[in-house]
Amino acid sequence: MPQRPLRPCRKAGCANLTRDKTGYCEVHKQEYLDYLKRLKAERDRRYDEQVRKTRDRQYYEFYKSDEWERVKTQALIRDKGLCQLCLKKGIIKTADVVHHIVPLKEDWSKRFDLDNLVSLCHECHNKLHSKG
Repeated sequence: MPQRPLRPCRKAGCANLTRDKTGYCEVHKQEYLDYLKRLKAERDRRYDEQVRKTRDRQYYEFYKSDEWERVKTQALIRDKGLCQLCLKKGIIKTADVVHHIVPLKEDWSKRFDLDNLVSLCHECHNKLHSKG
């Protein structure tokens, strides 16, 4: 594959030439990457603030609680850390989400009920929630 052509650095006033896909020379590339990192951190911070304002505080606090962590761990141990939907298909895949079968919004009292919890992988969990 041919090399990229040499182009002037995108930093104002810099006369260096670069082939880098960012458009910045080696002197200014890290400065640009640091800027992108700060931009992302600020965007994430604003998103988190907005989420806290719009989501129900009760659910937010529940998922951060020590009680939930204990029950979630019990469910993962019970299911041997495997995605139960994948296991039904004969696929062995690590579970990384514990899903409420009856959603919290439908029955808050079942939030710690082990019979209402199932261990899933992210892919299966996303499939369950994409079904309307």
